[in-house]
Amino acid sequence: MQERPSIPQPDTSSKTESADSRGTDSAPFSLLTFLLSTITSLHVMIASLKKSLDDLGVTLTSKEKLLEVKEAKIKELEARLGKNSQNSSKPPSSDGFKKPPPKSLREKSGG
Repeated sequence: MQERPSIPQPDTSSKTESADSRGTDSAPFSLLTFLLSTITSLHVMIASLKKSLDDLGVTLTSKEKLLEVKEAKIKELEARLGKNSQNSSKPPSSDGFKKPPPKSLREKSGG
């Protein structure tokens, strides 16, 4: 991330009570210069923040697309996990040692 420019601080060492060479007070001119400098710095900071925001938007979009791909892969793998010889074209030998429960039509007797 870029380093933000600092906002200039007013020059408090200027002669605010004395007059300049023309006999006018320099305080308003110093204040105006300071304000213009501050506005310029703020414009630079805003431009930098807008660029950072745009970069974050691009990053977010790419992460969302990656998440969609990963979710689709998870669904595919979960579907493959649920398949056995009873519900797919896999041979019974691929079922492993686990046998499916018997499908008996008889009702349990007793109590």
